[in-house]
Amino acid sequence: MRSLRVGVTGTIVEDTIDTVDGIRIEDLGGIAYALHGLGAFLPDGAVAHPVLEVGRDAIDRVREDLRGLRALSAGDFRPVRHVNNKVHLVYHPDGSRDETLTGGAPPASWELYEPWLERLDAWLWNFISGMETDLETYGRVKAGFRGDVYMDIHSLCLEHVPGRARRHRTPERWEEWVEGVRWLQMNEAEAGLLQWGEPRSLPEEEEEALAVRLHGLGAEAVLFTLGSRGARLYGADGAVVTEPVPEGEPAVDPTGCGDVFGAAWLSLRVGHGRSPAEALAGAVEAASLAATRRGTRGLAEWLREGVGAETR
Repeated sequence: MRSLRVGVTGTIVEDTIDTVDGIRIEDLGGIAYALHGLGAFLPDGAVAHPVLEVGRDAIDRVREDLRGLRALSAGDFRPVRHVNNKVHLVYHPDGSRDETLTGGAPPASWELYEPWLERLDAWLWNFISGMETDLETYGRVKAGFRGDVYMDIHSLCLEHVPGRARRHRTPERWEEWVEGVRWLQMNEAEAGLLQWGEPRSLPEEEEEALAVRLHGLGAEAVLFTLGSRGARLYGADGAVVTEPVPEGEPAVDPTGCGDVFGAAWLSLRVGHGRSPAEALAGAVEAASLAATRRGTRGLAEWLREGVGAETR
């Protein structure tokens, strides 16, 4: 029996983060957070294959910074001639943030994804930039892939105007983007955009109504991340599970917590066979732990040591 193979599609980002407490962080971000999460929680022998492109100016740094990361097949990073994605995040005291994106490769074509359809058992799609591919190509991937797809809708819900802070928007034809995905993740603003066309949190009855609508599009589980309040899961079987953030060290940087959450949930659910509720508990614990440190350097070890073995 061959080892579990998990595909990871998203965008490696060179982050500059200005926190509320006046600290500036410069580190790899974006899908790097998810790669560290998979490195922490995938079972021994499993392999995470990054099915993504990295700009020519950043490929050496990416390979060096992620070299030796547990479970990562680092040779799969595909360099392209474009300037890599660079993001400046500025956090404000009210919890909001401004995100400005510069650089970035154009959407990847079918040629990148097609060879992986028969190689992978599960595939994590986290739309970090929202421009990883186009809808037609993503539809072909979903139609041709026989494994499980986990999708974080993420920056599909952000417009992109070069040089200007990104603003929320409802993705065009969003039902087609999420259709056929087995597990779907979104935060409160993104849920509000899908349900109401506005980036604001939903009351629980509206949240549940959106989940039911998403179940009708094929989702077995819909996961809403709720920031400092934890996360909630709606199963197509009618299960509703709310998991609060455990007590622990105070958060210092929320960047990447949703990315760690998705990677941990997928690792626990697929890699370790945990129930949806158990995977939810582990994912919330992992995300809350990620918020207690800054950047991605050493994050996998931090998560693996900090999350209890009984959770893994």
